[in-house]
Amino acid sequence: MSKMREECVRRSQNYYQVPEDIYNSLAIGDGLFSCYERIKQTIQEYACFNENISIQTLPLYFLDVNTCIEV
Repeated sequence: MSKMREECVRRSQNYYQVPEDIYNSLAIGDGLFSCYERIKQTIQEYACFNENISIQTLPLYFLDVNTCIEV
């Protein structure tokens, strides 16, 4: 670990040493399984998305040319 810390300091990189119990509780996968992939998978599993939405609008009886409509 000390060699890794020295290398980070030499390269002016930020580092943080994670306690062993936290490190062991992380989900470890193959080389392509990153933290971002794990977060994305967790969001997809536990997030609830609307399947349908309804929009109520009022009719515009006249609309000028080049008028911006904001929603």
